[in-house]
Amino acid sequence: MNFLKNIFDNFSVLFIGYGLMDFEIKQAISHTKQRKEHYWLEASSRNEEDNLNIRGATLKENYNIKLITYSVDNHGHDIALNVLHSLYSEIERRSI
Repeated sequence: MNFLKNIFDNFSVLFIGYGLMDFEIKQAISHTKQRKEHYWLEASSRNEEDNLNIRGATLKENYNIKLITYSVDNHGHDIALNVLHSLYSEIERRSI
């Protein structure tokens, strides 16, 4: 548990393909002192928009996780690589 708390205290984490079902992960995030912002990448389609808005608000409020969605309606999951590339570019830009 201390290992996980240390990660969430000191680093922003990007969740990919993870359902946030592990109790230990949720507990570690909840017990961090600094409440760093974390990110969750999730596929979406037009008919899921309302559910994703609710989930995004809940994740932000309870765990300080920002939901980043990408649409699979036109390009499937291949677009996720473009999203990850954009995130990487933004991290690099901020690091300079």
